Amino acid sequence: MTHMRLPLSATLLTCFLLCLTLGGCKLIFEPAPDAAQRLMRALAARDFRVMEEMVEDETLRQNFRALGTAFASEHYRGFTDYWEISEDVEVDETTKLSYVEVVVYVPQRGNADPKSWTLYFEMERSYLRWSIYHVEGLDHLLRDIARARGM
Repeated sequence: MTHMRLPLSATLLTCFLLCLTLGGCKLIFEPAPDAAQRLMRALAARDFRVMEEMVEDETLRQNFRALGTAFASEHYRGFTDYWEISEDVEVDETTKLSYVEVVVYVPQRGNADPKSWTLYFEMERSYLRWSIYHVEGLDHLLRDIARARGM
């Protein structure tokens, strides 16, 4: 009895399709807004492993930990939709850095509408993973959250 062998192209296509359908493999093809969404969800859940994977700068890590702590505080209790992430990504052709716009909402005391802050994530895909190098506006957001919480 002879074994039927698939041509190499059919084998590669099968592997590629399997990779697309398995959850972990989707990260290989993850667009920048999805990576930012994954980070923000992890911060809200206080799962800092994702942040540590994506951020190398210790000061930026501390700021993200503070944001995650704020999301878990009494101030955000009962508040939903902490942020919105724009699907429009700006790519700097000279540096190959991607810029993702993230709007974060800060609940205000009383019945006032939440205040919004726009952050810009400076990101780069390298070796099949995203790295965040800088977040414009994060310091101001953290100060505003502290002020709104009465700290």
